[in-house]
Amino acid sequence: MSIGTTRSPTSIISAAAAAMQSGALPNLEQEVEFDVAVAMAANDLVKVYELAPRIAQLSSTQISVIKAKLRQHFGRDLSARDFDRAIRDNRIRASRPVQPDGQPLPEIRCNNRPMRDVVADSLLALRAANDPPALFIRSGQMVYVGVDERQRPSIIAVTKAHLRGRLDRAANYLRCGENADVAVAPPVEVVEDILALPPNEWDLPALEVVVEVPTLRPDGTVLDMPGYDEQSRMLYILAPGFAMDPLPDDPMTDDLDAAVALIDDAIGEFPYADDASRANVFGLLLTPIIRPAISGCTPLALVDAPQSGTGKSLLVDVFSIITTGRPAAMMPYPRTEEEIQKSIGSTLLAGRALVCFDNLEGVLTSPTLALVLTAKEYESRILGVSENMVVPNRATWVVTGNNIRPSGDMPRRCYHIRLDAKSSRPYTGRWFRHENLLAWVVENRAALLRALLLIARTWFQRGRPAAAAELLGSFEDWHRATAGALKVAGVEGFLANMDPFLSEADEMAVQWETFLAELAEVYPGGMWFTVGHIISQVRIATVMSPCPFTLPDSLGDVDRRKEGSLERAMGRSFGKRHGARFGERELYLERRWKSHAKQVEWRVLDKVSEASVEKQEVPQEVAG
Repeated sequence: MSIGTTRSPTSIISAAAAAMQSGALPNLEQEVEFDVAVAMAANDLVKVYELAPRIAQLSSTQISVIKAKLRQHFGRDLSARDFDRAIRDNRIRASRPVQPDGQPLPEIRCNNRPMRDVVADSLLALRAANDPPALFIRSGQMVYVGVDERQRPSIIAVTKAHLRGRLDRAANYLRCGENADVAVAPPVEVVEDILALPPNEWDLPALEVVVEVPTLRPDGTVLDMPGYDEQSRMLYILAPGFAMDPLPDDPMTDDLDAAVALIDDAIGEFPYADDASRANVFGLLLTPIIRPAISGCTPLALVDAPQSGTGKSLLVDVFSIITTGRPAAMMPYPRTEEEIQKSIGSTLLAGRALVCFDNLEGVLTSPTLALVLTAKEYESRILGVSENMVVPNRATWVVTGNNIRPSGDMPRRCYHIRLDAKSSRPYTGRWFRHENLLAWVVENRAALLRALLLIARTWFQRGRPAAAAELLGSFEDWHRATAGALKVAGVEGFLANMDPFLSEADEMAVQWETFLAELAEVYPGGMWFTVGHIISQVRIATVMSPCPFTLPDSLGDVDRRKEGSLERAMGRSFGKRHGARFGERELYLERRWKSHAKQVEWRVLDKVSEASVEKQEVPQEVAG
């Protein structure tokens, strides 16, 4: 049975009844033909328009045949214009996407309306479509989390093009014409206005950090369900195929011992220089687990060795695979402070959980790195835009290298993990309990994470007992939590190498201690002197009358052939270290301005001399 203009409605109805009695199932064309015939037999034009959604599903040829039959039957009572519009509107509506629950997307008319109304409707549609959350607010910007081909998540700022695509998938935008509604893309001016609104008007969830492992919330509960967690403002992205056994409600000592033993299977065979370095690796592994549960900052893990090939990068890869599911994305240590600022800024903007600088040679010093390690938030320049963005600092920081010498403000911001194979070729003859260590770590990642989470949560459950009498300055929260968790787990020696590390780390500080002690001998009792007088003694020194001062390397490397270069360098160095104390004597520089001579004068004091100088009523004359 097929539609034809020569058949009457009565014959169509009779043929349909006979077909149904024979058990034949009608197709869509036959069903529509039957319904149209019923409407014509009843002269029900309203019924015809009600059939428009089903007629619109037929082919253009079939629709033309039905239209001709309707015009023949109803004559002028049928408006061909209204019929065509009804078919067109239903075809457009059927082609539009629907929501996951099968409901049609909201329709937003964007012409002949104030833009503010279109923007308001667009925001409503955007919020409705943002379930589960995919758009967030972070540091005053609208962002989303993208995952690359290696499953690495990154926090990315929403651009106009990205938001326009999101809006197009959240609602159907229509431009209403005289004859029909036309589907259009979201207007650019609407997209721009939304991005220009104050962030609180977006009404999107706030995003603090992206985590890739089950972790602790600030209240000590475990975040182990993938997705956005409103309480902690964290987005937990579950790695494909990852599944972890549940934690025991009341961990026993045997549970903790088994957890420590499993972790030791992964990291215990590295050639640690001392027990403290091994314990510090446990602290490094715990840092990403407890990081969301503490409000303070975390120090830099400094992993070094006497020479290359000792296993520094392998150790960091083990740490990274456990905590992120892939080897560490190493960055070479930047050569200039400007490059350091760019590297740190772009990394924090992307929300990276691990920041690792690899193969540092020589001195570790950077005002920018020193600042960010003790900052809960970091203000960074957005690359390519003349704007700054304040981003939270929630990363774990690592630097690897050979015989790294932290200088300036860096030593107290680091904790030391020292490897020493005591071999001229440490990369040969390695032995690990598991022949392919990285493959074993990948295979047992869920169990290793469970062990770390068990240790951290047990510390919370037992009332967060203290383990350290003196907390590491600027990192008190981290030190309290990590040291406490390791003590509960029975891991001894955490940060036990801190004092010798600090005393030996800053070679430049030792040089300045020696220099100031020599100055104190030449100008005793708080005697004032000028930079010019020191320079004159340096210049007139001979083999028979050697210079009484041992200049620090920062001054010894200055080109003395340039007139005034050494004077300027020493003046700047003195100014930079004014009031800073060195060594057990606490030697320090003090300055004053002599207005009549129009010059700066200096003197060296210590714990003993400063008390006697305060009692002097008349200052001593300037030397030289």
